[in-house]
Amino acid sequence: MILAIIRKINRVLNDKDALWRDYEFWSSILDLAVHIETLGKEWLGENDIGGVFQKVFSKEYPKFSRNKTGAKTSQDYIRELELLKKNKEIPTDKKCGKHLLITRLTRNFSAHNRGLSDNDLHDNLALIYNALVSTLFVLYDSYKLQSDNKS
Repeated sequence: MILAIIRKINRVLNDKDALWRDYEFWSSILDLAVHIETLGKEWLGENDIGGVFQKVFSKEYPKFSRNKTGAKTSQDYIRELELLKKNKEIPTDKKCGKHLLITRLTRNFSAHNRGLSDNDLHDNLALIYNALVSTLFVLYDSYKLQSDNKS
C-alpha cells in the first residue's frame, strides 16, 4: 500500500502536463504520513509518531522535539513549516533531523485538517514529500537494526 502511495505522489510530482487536483495531492500526503506512523508503531512498538521518534533517537530527538509540531489552520502549518526550515539549531542530519519534525507536523496537521491548496501546497510539496520518505527509510532502517539485534 505504501509503495502505491509513493508511486502516486511521484507521478504527481513528475507529471508537469497533468492537471492534478489539490485534494489528490494532499490526500496522498495524508495517506503517506498516516502509513508512516502506523508502520513506525508496528515496527517499534510505540503509541504515536512522537513516541516512535523518541524511542529510535532517545539522545538526539528530545533536544529539538520541543519545537511546535501542531497546527490548527493551513496558515499555522505553513508558518510552522517555515520556522522549521529556518531553524539552524535543528540538525539537518539524514537520520535524525528536520525531516522528523516536518513528518510529525504534517501527520498531526493532515489528520485533522482538509490540507493545503494552491501555492501553499505546490511551493512546499517537494519538501514535505522528501521529509516523509526520508522518515520512512530511517524508521525502516531502525526496525531492521532492532530485529537483526534480536536474532
